[in-house]
Amino acid sequence: MLFHFTSLLATIAAVTAYPQAADPIDQGPISGPFLPNGTGPGECTPEYRLAGAQQIIFAYNRVQPGESAAAFQRLPLRDDCKVTILANGLPGVPVAIDRTTTVDFATASREAFSRVTGIYKDFPENGTTVINTNVTLGVLHAVALPVTFNADVYLDYDVSQCLMTAIRAYARVPTQVGGVVIGDLVMDTLLSFSSIGE
Repeated sequence: MLFHFTSLLATIAAVTAYPQAADPIDQGPISGPFLPNGTGPGECTPEYRLAGAQQIIFAYNRVQPGESAAAFQRLPLRDDCKVTILANGLPGVPVAIDRTTTVDFATASREAFSRVTGIYKDFPENGTTVINTNVTLGVLHAVALPVTFNADVYLDYDVSQCLMTAIRAYARVPTQVGGVVIGDLVMDTLLSFSSIGE
């Protein structure tokens, strides 16, 4: 029995890319003027866009849900900002269609995540910032084992206002852990946090 349990843990570790202690994780507030109304024309700097990306990871790592909700409210989102999840090369699934549903989805999905890391890159030529993240599912997910998935999250900015217009998460979700099929369960859990179509 002990051998089977040890083998199961080894299999889980081999399949799942767990974040390491040295992985970057944002634990401090974004400093300076960081308001949902963005910036003026010509002021949408890579530093500002990167601060918006860091604010997302910061919000997901707040301990209290109320703190996360307040941090998500501070994201520079345009009123028509949309969020789409594209998992394992499949077509995108919209989970938010405007600023309100984006904040709602982020706040609700935060409840399922126990840890979110972030590595950031800005592309000044097209106003896009990318977060490479490892997301570890926590208490509320449907799988009893810890599951970490990796995603590249693209934040498209309207550079005239420096507001996010679209958030696209290209997620690489393990399909099974220790012989337990989890791909659909993870996606079903994520999609359950969307308030569109209700």
